[in-house]
Amino acid sequence: MANELSPGQIDQLRDELRAGRKLGAIKMHMDITGSSLSKAKSFVEDLQRDSNLEGHDSLTEGIQADELSDEQMDQILDQLKKGEKLAAIHLYRAHSGQNLKESLRFIDALIERMGDQLPASLLQEKKSGCAGAALVLLTVSSGAALTAAVLALRLA
Repeated sequence: MANELSPGQIDQLRDELRAGRKLGAIKMHMDITGSSLSKAKSFVEDLQRDSNLEGHDSLTEGIQADELSDEQMDQILDQLKKGEKLAAIHLYRAHSGQNLKESLRFIDALIERMGDQLPASLLQEKKSGCAGAALVLLTVSSGAALTAAVLALRLA
C-alpha cells in the first residue's frame, strides 16, 4: 500500500515544480509513496494544476513521448538511472519508431531535465565528446552493434 505524503513533502514536490523539474517531483512521489509512474504523474499534474504551476516545463513537454506507455517510459528511465544512455536511446527508438537524431534529442532532453538524479557519467558525457563516436556505431541499428557500442564505452 502506498504511503501518504506529509505537508512538508507536498511542499517539496511544489518546489520541484516551481523549479521546472516535473520529473523530479514525479520521482520523489514514487520514492516516498511507492506508487506507480502513472499514479505519481497524475498526482503531480493535479498538484501542478491546483497550485497554478502549469507554466513550467513538464517531463516530456516539447519532446515526443505521447506515444510511450508508462511501462515503456519506466524502461527508458531505468536505463538512464543505470547510466546506460545508448540502451535508453535504443529503447526509445524501438518504442517510438523515431529516427536516431530524434531519439538522441529526446534522451538528451530527459537527461537535462533529470539533472542530478542521474549518474554523473551521463552528465559529463556531453562534455567528453565520446557520445558522437558511440552513436556512429549505433546507426548500424542492429542488436550486435548496440552491444558492441556499449562494450566499447565501458572499456573506454
